[in-house]
Amino acid sequence: NIDFESLESVRKCGEEILAEEKHIHILLNNAGAVSGCFTKTKDRLDALMQTNYFGPFLFTNILLGN
Repeated sequence: NIDFESLESVRKCGEEILAEEKHIHILLNNAGAVSGCFTKTKDRLDALMQTNYFGPFLFTNILLGN
């Protein structure tokens, strides 16, 4: 399980996948959230930006080995 609203969760999931899988042939990042109010994550980032952009970006880069 991955929670894009937690960068710790994103890192943990990415590391688990890298430890278990030899190759990743296809990756679909399909996360999306909409909210009418501004909230921050425990990482002190805007929750919508982290869920929709920063989390998937970090996840992809971990899987690419960057």
